[in-house]
Amino acid sequence: MLLHFIAFIIAPSLSFSIVSKNMKLSIHSLNKTLFQGEAEKIVTRTTEGQICVMKNHIPLISSLIASRLDIIEANGKKNGIKIRSGFIEVRPKNEVVILAEI
Repeated sequence: MLLHFIAFIIAPSLSFSIVSKNMKLSIHSLNKTLFQGEAEKIVTRTTEGQICVMKNHIPLISSLIASRLDIIEANGKKNGIKIRSGFIEVRPKNEVVILAEI
């Protein structure tokens, strides 16, 4: 009985994070903001290889190499940005910041 009560108290606070499957993404170049919005998935190449970042990814900072940065937006639309180099920072609470040279 106690477990049911605890689940009842905790579940409403978890429901929002379970339902939302998006991350806040911002991509900046030296001159302008290239993308600002919500994304479901980001695929790019780091110096260590290709990575796919999705909701609840572990925090990381990595350098990016010349490649295509693929973004699947929250609405399902696919975008691609060619970059020469850059950095990606995956922050806690589903926030991703990319600084890119295009």
